[in-house]
Amino acid sequence: MNISKSLIVLFVVLSACSKSSENKVSDQNLRNNTLPVDSMVSGMRVLRNDQLITKLNADTLLSSANGDASKFLKSSSLIDERTVYQGKFPTEDVTMPTVDTANDSLILGLPLGSLGEERVLGGVITEVSNTSDDNLGNLKLSDFPMVHGKLMLAALNTNSPELILVGCSSKCQESSPRLPQIAFPITAVDTQNNLLMIDISAVGKALDLLTMQDPEGKDSGLKSISTVAKTFDFSLQTIIFDVESKLTAVDPKENPVPDTNLTVRWYLKSAAAFDPAFETRDATPGVGFFMTDTAANPKIKRWSLARYGDAGIKYYLKHIPTEWQPAFASSFDEWNDTFQKILGRKIFDYEFIPEGDARNNLIITGDVRYNVVEWDLVNKATYGGLGPSFANEYTGEDLSTNVLIQGPTIMKLYTDWYKVSAAVQALTAQGKSAEADVVLRDYSQSADAMIQKSSQHSLTLNKTRGFRIHSELPELEDPMAQRNDFEDLPPNVDFKTYMNGYFHDMLTHELGHNLGLRHNFRGNMGATDTGVKGSTSRSVMEYLGRPYRYLDGVGEYDVMALQYGYGNVKPAHLDWFCTDDNAWSADDATTSPECTIDDATGDPFTFFEFRLAKTLDRISARGQAYAPVWKIDDMASQLGAASKGLLSYALISDKNSTLTNFYGKVGRPTDVKSMKQFVTARVKQQLCDPNLDLVIAGKYDTASQTLTRENIKLLREKILSNFQKAGIDLGFDVNCSTL
Repeated sequence: MNISKSLIVLFVVLSACSKSSENKVSDQNLRNNTLPVDSMVSGMRVLRNDQLITKLNADTLLSSANGDASKFLKSSSLIDERTVYQGKFPTEDVTMPTVDTANDSLILGLPLGSLGEERVLGGVITEVSNTSDDNLGNLKLSDFPMVHGKLMLAALNTNSPELILVGCSSKCQESSPRLPQIAFPITAVDTQNNLLMIDISAVGKALDLLTMQDPEGKDSGLKSISTVAKTFDFSLQTIIFDVESKLTAVDPKENPVPDTNLTVRWYLKSAAAFDPAFETRDATPGVGFFMTDTAANPKIKRWSLARYGDAGIKYYLKHIPTEWQPAFASSFDEWNDTFQKILGRKIFDYEFIPEGDARNNLIITGDVRYNVVEWDLVNKATYGGLGPSFANEYTGEDLSTNVLIQGPTIMKLYTDWYKVSAAVQALTAQGKSAEADVVLRDYSQSADAMIQKSSQHSLTLNKTRGFRIHSELPELEDPMAQRNDFEDLPPNVDFKTYMNGYFHDMLTHELGHNLGLRHNFRGNMGATDTGVKGSTSRSVMEYLGRPYRYLDGVGEYDVMALQYGYGNVKPAHLDWFCTDDNAWSADDATTSPECTIDDATGDPFTFFEFRLAKTLDRISARGQAYAPVWKIDDMASQLGAASKGLLSYALISDKNSTLTNFYGKVGRPTDVKSMKQFVTARVKQQLCDPNLDLVIAGKYDTASQTLTRENIKLLREKILSNFQKAGIDLGFDVNCSTL
């Protein structure tokens, strides 16, 4: 079956369901695939498949099978040339679903008068039943990008009339030809009510994404057992429609993944949902916004303020523990205060949904009728927070935004950090430094496992147009800790104070994504590092390590960016921003050492030197007589960040020589000419420090000395290799002999 042609049923539903109130949380119009009776709801007729067959046999409906439906449609005064497609499909491999006698199917009726209207279609993965596999959990909130088009009739000269969506899906502009994108067969016509009768259960059977993508389960290790349409619901402008796929392991012995249900909530929304007065914005230097994907002329993504008025954009917050609700509320409040200052109005309205409230089952994260912040109690994922938006692909106007927080995993990671730190301090105070090192190392290894990156996924329709796996996009995937920094606790900061600051930073950051803002890895160049809130960065869209992020909040850059996005005020500073696409790379001489996820403080070079010194201290157990318990592999993330950061300064050239807070400090070069010599000398100063010989000599026994010496040698090898790969010779070997 050609899946693109089977999706049209989703469009079919909308026009018949446009009478009830949008955004009102209610189950009044919720229907499932066991609906028992023939009924009319807001101009839409709902039947089971067996009831359809009964009506056909009784001649109260015209069947498409014998051509009667086509004859009626061709002669109807409600059909004109604007609603009939005269061209050809771009592909010929079209197989339509057939009507069967299943009692659990749904037949939906679309009013003929709604043909020719503009619609948008998309889908969001809202449920993954697997609660232990974080790679599967990462699929949550992945979406099929919005398709813009018009409903039309096709194949009226056959016994298989079809509804098609005619539109554009790539590099679209006003003059782009509108071609058939998706279609679905018309099974019957209700002449009394002027309705096209569509079997929505066929959509469920057709939308078996895994089978289309990986039919034998070679890539995923999973195969589809069944795919069915479960439920649909409608409001004034929107239809949502759930399709559930049941998946099982191809080889349970080789890949013992438990059976998993994957649910996609498809949506069909009237183009009238968008603000006709919305002002599009192009990208501009100095600030970074998310851009639309499919239009030939991409626009920045943002909310329409006029559509929501003084009330603000409504968010529902689900499952947030009472203890942390003030931190989450403070994030909304800070953004409201920011907009109040720059535009004279708030931007958000928000409500915490109590546990036990029936709305928890109705308001689903990923449902485009709502904006939701959810503390995820179901799925594990590798991110800490995720804040995708779903927007009009032509204008950039947001339709819906969401935030998922990996609350339980975050709480474990940071609770353990505080507990381990307390244990380490206690052991150290008792003179048990070796035991303290073991405790810290073991925690570090477990923490590393918790923040590992996921494997990559791919989901497409007909292997052509893909789902966006937001958790795997660098510009959206926000880690609970970007790496394990082995940092000490912030002094005199208790757990509750820290976590309130942490959750404030995390949600403010994710809401920044919802507002359209991309990451800004130059934010820390404006840090004052005074230890007070707001001193760690000029942007809440920065990545910061554990000792810094609890102090972060909306900064000067964020205000400047929003003034452009929402007020059309050009940025006053063009050197305050860089993002994932600009991150430093040894292969691109134009990228700056100051654009990286790995730094902090207003002086990144000193920060990287400290990373290297800390690695050296750990793997040598400096100051202790016992053998080091830390190995090079235990320090991989720490060492990688330090090595890459120092290398970025050694490779600086005229193309990226502009630095914010480097030049002018005591002992540093004043320009780019002597930078490489300066960096290599500083690296050698640490790796070949004569005091390291004293560290080795001070160990208890020969075995401890040998292990320490080997660790130091391996560290030198790593650094030498990293620099040599980039074409820089440090001038010494692993024994610190001059070359």
